[in-house]
Amino acid sequence: MERFAKTAKLALGEIFTKYGLNDATTMLGLREEDKTIPLKNLTIETAICWQALLKILQHTESYELDAYMVDLTAFGNYIKTFADTPTLCKYIRQLAYDPSMTRDMLLKMYFQSMMQVLLEIV
Repeated sequence: MERFAKTAKLALGEIFTKYGLNDATTMLGLREEDKTIPLKNLTIETAICWQALLKILQHTESYELDAYMVDLTAFGNYIKTFADTPTLCKYIRQLAYDPSMTRDMLLKMYFQSMMQVLLEIV
């Protein structure tokens, strides 16, 4: 998972730099009011994209970073909501109702990976 995330962040960095930040934020579906991705749309892929976007913004003008940086209190509440009710995320909800035997292990790994990415954003 770490190699995938690292490679994805490098590729996304190039893509965001080449095509601009507006397309990236539109693709992620960031809400204007709190600058977060709605939990129902959050996946490991969107979380990694979000993290890559914020990393790129750290190396740009401060006004661009301010436009997309999440308030720490709001982001703390966002992570708490995710931790308390992970089934708000569409993919995790689908896994939770999958009758296969591997469901629990996959669900835990997916949740942990998403939580790690979200915590790295802070």
